[in-house]
Amino acid sequence: MLIITDVLEANKLLKSLEGADFSIALYSETLKRIAIRLKLVNTQEVVYIIGIGCQSMYGKFSFRNSVLQIVTEKMTSDEESVIRIFDILSGFELVVDGGFTIAIGMEAEFGDSFDNFIISA
Repeated sequence: MLIITDVLEANKLLKSLEGADFSIALYSETLKRIAIRLKLVNTQEVVYIIGIGCQSMYGKFSFRNSVLQIVTEKMTSDEESVIRIFDILSGFELVVDGGFTIAIGMEAEFGDSFDNFIISA
């Protein structure tokens, strides 16, 4: 399993995943954590983007042909910033203030809730 937390590395990966199927896969009870699942046709690996400290979300819960990007934006003059994860074609947007993690691996490496999400081999 590969883990990415850097915005530049994340965007390089997301560029290679253009056209993937997008779905909201998991969310915590308070919606402070949301996991986005990306899957390309004819590949075994899946990619999850986990938003931490979710502030707002807009858009469809699933769609095809995603074109995702991640940007860091300053929100106020006192240096507070948020991360915006968005799809330029569908209009989907997730805004988080606690960061993000991208996990890449085989579906069997991931659980079905945040309590057991990343399963060690």
